[in-house]
Amino acid sequence: MNASARDVELRLSGFRYRYRVHPFAGSPVAPIVFLCSPWQPMEAWEAYAARLNRSAPVVLVELPGIGGADALPASYGLHFLVDALAQLVAVEQLSEIKLFAFSYSTPIAVRYCQLHAQSVQRALLVGAARRLGPVQRAALKEGVACLRKGALADFVDCNLRALMCRNERTPIARRRDVTQRIPALWNRYFSATALDKYEQNSLRLLHAPPLVIEPPVDVPALIFTGEHDPYTPPDEGREVARAFIGSAFTTLRQADHFCLLERPRTALGLISRFFRGLPLEDVPGCTPIEPHPPAGAATGDVAEAVELV
Repeated sequence: MNASARDVELRLSGFRYRYRVHPFAGSPVAPIVFLCSPWQPMEAWEAYAARLNRSAPVVLVELPGIGGADALPASYGLHFLVDALAQLVAVEQLSEIKLFAFSYSTPIAVRYCQLHAQSVQRALLVGAARRLGPVQRAALKEGVACLRKGALADFVDCNLRALMCRNERTPIARRRDVTQRIPALWNRYFSATALDKYEQNSLRLLHAPPLVIEPPVDVPALIFTGEHDPYTPPDEGREVARAFIGSAFTTLRQADHFCLLERPRTALGLISRFFRGLPLEDVPGCTPIEPHPPAGAATGDVAEAVELV
């Protein structure tokens, strides 16, 4: 950990959660707030944090149910996690934040943007979907069944099958490396307690009602994923992009749901440029930037707002 980093613990309704602040010595700018996920506790984000900390403060957040935070029963829904993030923002007295979320944490970020748009300078979502599809539901249910049997190897296998492009003829950057690295990371981070947290998080997703965005959120947003992502397919990401006013969507070439590991330079280029308000069109390794709504298209009204899970 960076010697200047500051670890903080908070509690909400008795549930402990934590975050790590990497300060920035330059001119005051809004911090980049990373919402960690069941797959990636704050330690897994340190490389990204170090890179982005060159131009802004970075806050790595483990909300209840994630990493070193307390387990959170599935009966606690999305609003509780949004409230926990809002508490953190209030405690740190942050007038504005740049919000980053990946996969599991994307609906938390969307809901936070809806309720606290005035405090979100920009939002970046990776691997987002409108709702759980059949592939996602089947993988979550199979994963929970494996955990209850204590079959960790089967749990890892079923998730790799769901999250990675299975067509061997499709070129995926660093496919072999990521296939070997992911199980090692999961075995490292997933203690018995972490597995229980993952089960509750999975059940929370399976039981969650759709989140309706109405009207579209007035927050600049960028949404991207791998062009071959089978878990949160690009078309789902495009639908999420339409839930934000003036957003953009793209995909990373030769990548799937693990695009942040498969194409780290492209991902970091997009993240860094977007959060600094720089043009995205010349970032190598991604498909052309798609504005949403497209130029000349009607923005629609409340009745046409999209739903998210």
